[in-house]
Amino acid sequence: MPLRPTERALLKGAITGYDIYEAYAADTEKEAFDFLNGITVTKQQYYVVVEVPGTVIAKDRAGVYRPSASWRGNDWVALQWAEVDSEGRRKFWQYWKGPAVAGANPAKTDQLLRVTIGVLLVAFVYVIYLGIHERVVVAGDQAPSFTLTADNGRAVSVPNFGGKLLVLNFWASWCGPCVEETPSLTQFARNYAQKGVVVLGISVDQNDKAYRAFLQKYSPGFLTARDLKIHEDYGTFMYPETYIIDSQGKVLLKIAEAADWTDPKLTQYVNSLL
Repeated sequence: MPLRPTERALLKGAITGYDIYEAYAADTEKEAFDFLNGITVTKQQYYVVVEVPGTVIAKDRAGVYRPSASWRGNDWVALQWAEVDSEGRRKFWQYWKGPAVAGANPAKTDQLLRVTIGVLLVAFVYVIYLGIHERVVVAGDQAPSFTLTADNGRAVSVPNFGGKLLVLNFWASWCGPCVEETPSLTQFARNYAQKGVVVLGISVDQNDKAYRAFLQKYSPGFLTARDLKIHEDYGTFMYPETYIIDSQGKVLLKIAEAADWTDPKLTQYVNSLL
């Protein structure tokens, strides 16, 4: 009998290269293990996560995992979801995958559960701290300043980017909607290149090889660069996310999802700013 999907099944986020596609809820660990042991995961970068009271159990191609406080090199992966509510506050969900447990026995979980709860409490306090101290940039705000060098050698700064408008797009190679958005954003960049619009796509990829492979495969027709810090200054942790910034460094529009950059409504709005 299939388990009930959770609201997190609707969130597609990733960290350290793992995409989250399925999330379920179960009442007991036995129910979760029975479910996970009865399915096969063959795809790369694919996770099935089951939440049970007080913990979470996950499965990927390598096997079934339970939370662990033993963080050792490649034996663990932190999974994090983040979204921004209507009032601009960030919400987080964070899980841990520990070493693979072959034929894991749910009966031997008491000590592990206590450790896990302690770790989660620390993480919860940290998340509250981040929510208080980290800024989320919205329309009307002054865009955080930065300077970087794009892959073609051009230096780009905010607010001195050398144009009337800057379309600042945060993306990642493992982000499906980012892939879907790239062709229309490329066409947009070409159409507006002579109208004072600068399009800069900043990748948050930790893996430079994956980043380069994306560029080679999809050939974005706009400025590209890889940076792991700037997106944090903007409070961007879900991708793609785009900011339209004027020559004074003011954020005119924030698009917190993939966009069709050939949509007449969007192009008419951009034209009204020029």
